[in-house]
Amino acid sequence: VNVEEIQERVNEFMNRSALDWECAGLTAVRPGVIVEELVLTSDETGKVRIDEYKFYTAWGRVVFGESVPSSSGAAMEISREGAVVVRKVGCPPVCVAPCYGEMVEIAE
Repeated sequence: VNVEEIQERVNEFMNRSALDWECAGLTAVRPGVIVEELVLTSDETGKVRIDEYKFYTAWGRVVFGESVPSSSGAAMEISREGAVVVRKVGCPPVCVAPCYGEMVEIAE
């Protein structure tokens, strides 16, 4: 897959909308695109894992982020500003990344 193919597929769905009978929130919103960057890490046994941050957005603004370290399930939910809202794992070993603010900017 190359950039041109991706853009072609995005162009195909960008004019789609919800059905007329759906609520105004669905009919007014435009489709979105998920952009991912692969970040590999390894666990204590040396097995390769993927560290993941998911950002939930509304109208182009991050509402909150979610840390999913080493492919192990959500560890914490983080506000747009970087404050931990829900913690499922202690810090350390799982802490908010120093570049969290930069990731928010990229997501927006």
